[in-house]
Amino acid sequence: MISPLDVLKGFINLKSYLTWFLLATTVFGLFCFIKNKSSHNQKTTTLKSYLIPFLIILTLFSFLYLSFFHKTEPSSKYTGQLIEKIDKAIDKYDETINNYHGLKKDWEKELQNCEAELKELYELQETTQKAKDKIKESLNNNETKIKEIKENLDKNTENITILKGKLIQLEQQEEAKEKEIKQKQEEQFNLASPDDKIRLQAEIEKLQDEKQKIIEEISEVKLQIGKLESKQKMYQNMLSRAEMLKKDFVKSYERLEKEYRNQILNSLNSLYEITPTEL
Repeated sequence: MISPLDVLKGFINLKSYLTWFLLATTVFGLFCFIKNKSSHNQKTTTLKSYLIPFLIILTLFSFLYLSFFHKTEPSSKYTGQLIEKIDKAIDKYDETINNYHGLKKDWEKELQNCEAELKELYELQETTQKAKDKIKESLNNNETKIKEIKENLDKNTENITILKGKLIQLEQQEEAKEKEIKQKQEEQFNLASPDDKIRLQAEIEKLQDEKQKIIEEISEVKLQIGKLESKQKMYQNMLSRAEMLKKDFVKSYERLEKEYRNQILNSLNSLYEITPTEL
């Protein structure tokens, strides 16, 4: 499509040719006027007689114009225009390359940030996993300890129950011996024969010895029950502390998982601008 500038250039170039053409036409007109004046009384001339002189005059002026006045465009002008276009193309290429390098630097920077963030996440994952494994190990050890405490507690409770049953039996035996001794003493008091009294006295002393052994055994059983009851309280306290420790381990494990998840979400948000509602 021809631009307004091209039309203007064409007009400027055409103006020189038009000027010489008008000048040649004017000269030809003067020539025709003089000829008509001089040949007024002569025979009328034809168009051919005018055309030949006009062409001769036009050719002469064209020759003069082309020889002395027409200036051709120097080749350096076209070379300069070509160089200018080449320079513009080179500038555009350089601009494209610079933009590419700029984008490349930006992407390299973003890539480095992503790599650093991923490395941090990987290290965080390793640290978190180690902490989780340690908590799991402690939790398993605590579970084993709780199981052991419960077993000891059940066994201790069973022993206490057995000893308390034995204590009841011994107390009943003591009571029976006491009744038997009192009965023998009453019989001894009512007897008149010295030999019978001596015999009953021997039986009473034997019963008293048996009663004393029962009393001593009752004391031993009570002592054992007391020790077992102290152990019972100790096991109960140990179990309570172990269960509280278990709850702490579980809370620590859940808190660690939550913190790790939040850290991942925050890192992903900073890297890819993902909102929680999009996950």
